Amino acid sequence: MATWPVTLPDCSIGVGYSGSKEREILRTPFRAGYVATRPIHNRARSIFRSVGWSALEESLFTTFMDFFDTTSASGDTFTWYDNSKDTPVAYTVRFLSNSISWSLVNPNMYRVTFDLEEV
Repeated sequence: MATWPVTLPDCSIGVGYSGSKEREILRTPFRAGYVATRPIHNRARSIFRSVGWSALEESLFTTFMDFFDTTSASGDTFTWYDNSKDTPVAYTVRFLSNSISWSLVNPNMYRVTFDLEEV
């Protein structure tokens, strides 16, 4: 398991984020027109979308990019803390896709967003 860089600021409250719970369902259609369903797994996974920072300094941006390049290339998991709650919640997550979004908002400052999935 990879280790989230401790030098990075909290990203759960930086730009605000959205989320969802996903539960995989097996659907079996029958010729009579009805459909039988059952859960494939016994727990739902959380998906965290648009997590990131609205203004991240260039040195920290480089730190994050190095971490992203290393963990996304291997599909490695890491512990991420959702600090938006009264009591922070730890999740074991991985990057949902091999892409992030970033833009230069000021000289040496970057807006960065990415998606995470609970494992």
